[in-house]
Amino acid sequence: MDDGRRAIKRLASDVVNRVAAGEVIHRPANAAKELVENALDAGASTIHVQAKEGGKRLLSVQDDGHGVRLDDLPLLCERHATSKIETYEDLKTCASFGFRGEALASMSYVAHVTCTTMARGAAHATRCSYADGKMDRDGAKPCAGVPGTTISVENLFFNVVTRQKALKSASEEYAKILEVLQRYAALRTDVAFTCRKQGESRTTLHAPVAESRVERLQAIYGPAVAKDLKTLEFDTATSKKKFDFKLKIDGLISGGNYHSKRTTFILFINSRLVECAPLKRACESVYAAILPKAEKPFIFMHLQLPFEDVDVNVHPTKQEVQFLHQDAIVEVIQSKVEKILLATNSTRSFTVQTLLPGAERLGGGANAETSGDKENSVRDDGFGVTQAKTPKTTQREKAGGDHKLVRTDANLAAGSLDAYLQRAMNSEGKEHEKIQEVRRAVRERRGQRVEADDTYVCELTSVRELNEQIANAAHRELGEIIKNHTLVGAVDGRKGVWLMQHQTRLYMVDAVKLSEEMFYQITLRNFANFGSQALERPAPIPELALCALKDKFAEPNSWDDADGTMEQVAEKIADMLAEKADMLKEYLGIVIDDGRRISGLPVMLPGYAPEIGKLPEFVLALAEDVDWTDEKACFEALARVLGTFYAIDGAHDDVDDDDTNGTKESPSLRVARLVVFPAMKRRLLPPRRFADSGEVVQIACLERLYKIFERC
Repeated sequence: MDDGRRAIKRLASDVVNRVAAGEVIHRPANAAKELVENALDAGASTIHVQAKEGGKRLLSVQDDGHGVRLDDLPLLCERHATSKIETYEDLKTCASFGFRGEALASMSYVAHVTCTTMARGAAHATRCSYADGKMDRDGAKPCAGVPGTTISVENLFFNVVTRQKALKSASEEYAKILEVLQRYAALRTDVAFTCRKQGESRTTLHAPVAESRVERLQAIYGPAVAKDLKTLEFDTATSKKKFDFKLKIDGLISGGNYHSKRTTFILFINSRLVECAPLKRACESVYAAILPKAEKPFIFMHLQLPFEDVDVNVHPTKQEVQFLHQDAIVEVIQSKVEKILLATNSTRSFTVQTLLPGAERLGGGANAETSGDKENSVRDDGFGVTQAKTPKTTQREKAGGDHKLVRTDANLAAGSLDAYLQRAMNSEGKEHEKIQEVRRAVRERRGQRVEADDTYVCELTSVRELNEQIANAAHRELGEIIKNHTLVGAVDGRKGVWLMQHQTRLYMVDAVKLSEEMFYQITLRNFANFGSQALERPAPIPELALCALKDKFAEPNSWDDADGTMEQVAEKIADMLAEKADMLKEYLGIVIDDGRRISGLPVMLPGYAPEIGKLPEFVLALAEDVDWTDEKACFEALARVLGTFYAIDGAHDDVDDDDTNGTKESPSLRVARLVVFPAMKRRLLPPRRFADSGEVVQIACLERLYKIFERC
């Protein structure tokens, strides 16, 4: 009689192996870690890693180790077959990375694995392929090769669709692979590491053999990290104080002059890359008391403990270990870190800017004028007699004549076009500037970043290439005009037409296009380094998308019903952006909560926020204008969409009914005058196309006007 209870059955071996494989290999970075550890166990001195589509399509690890014995090839991918241990007691003295014999077996159950190996002195290499833990029917075949072993893992999770869909984008997965390689390269300075994307000649990671760990860290993370590292060394065997445990520490930690927005914590225990949350929290608590709130430390530690004190068989991926006397060891390390930081905290170094050529020194206007004329203060009359030149004392003489005498002081009321529209605006503008200055001072006291970090460089190759394109396409003369201009005022704020002056020339500019390009460049220059500003009310993405669709297809019969209803398309847009929420937050500071609502936007400039009325267009542009399949095209399109969204726009300003004469300055014009145009001087590299497409047009030249007046 069937009572509804299900019988217990033994799972088939292929089901067991596939389930177990998911515990060991979570993503391409896990596979890279296991293969690199195998290469190090094989005595490799050089390790090359290649990845295609972030390791999802192909992950190849090549080493020059001793290779695999031909007799061992049939067992290479068989579960629980290993050369590292023979008995359970061997775990107490196991110095190798691997010991379970699960990594390659797990890969063979969720991917296509190929091994090419050659021992030193052999006549040829041998290649064989594996599936479901077994060598294929063709067996091992001779082939050309070099001494060492190459393991290729192709089409990872091809038979586990759910796990494959859960993987991040190709760039994010490649970044995780690169992080694993960087950490092992930081430990093993005697081994050369390289990592690159397949098809690219340029390596993302190039770490040759280094004489010191500081030299290796400089090759990996750059001189900004290496220049402020402090040595952390400790050994209980040589310590005067007696301890109940044995411990040796070899580490490098950042000092008080190191600046970063994220914590880098690299921990090895007996050469194993592991995580230890209590130790990380203890170190961060020490730095939190010394560094500003927004700054994070860089920490590298290699702890050497007796093998019998460490249990390595804790986590399927060997990511965690347990060791005896953990609390006491954490306390010792915390005290050592605190002692080093207190010793280095007595002095701090700050980056200062060198005085540019031709710039006046503070408080030295008269002296600068005298020193500037010193070279021409005397002249030879042709008979060996020197005569002093008449000094230039008047403003007219200093300018070189009336035709070059131009008012360029933006602080003077008469120097601004807005002064002719309203008399009270100058005092109001100065009051607003004072408020902004107070806010900036408060942000600095709280440790918040006031301006974008000009020293930050995004490590993504595609972003670096886009920034290089911007620099190569910059127009030098236009750059000088933007950098040294004096803002005259708005001609038509709703259309974005403004006037600016440079030397003796007057220019009419399209402020919308200029600000759009500037925010595009800020997005790429500060990529993956944005803070977020919370919206007062989170905006539901389906409603925004529906609003934008109705506005775009307002014409009768313009909507194609074959695509479904507008509500259905809006829901699809919301689902798509919700799937990209992690990437948008990490790279661009766009926060999308679990309710598919936009709750935060990136901080492009202090004191500036985009026009919220353009939010529906922004959401629709993210869905229509961004190619999410190609990394470089995706990042460029995202930057363009953000640039359009953040560009100044006076068309959304509400008209004041009391302003019958049109003399009051709107909020968007005030922000453009006080925030956006000053930012253009520092952050905009105008492209060459602006010189031909009408974004910047010269409308007057003072020298020519004088010639015209002389004829009258």
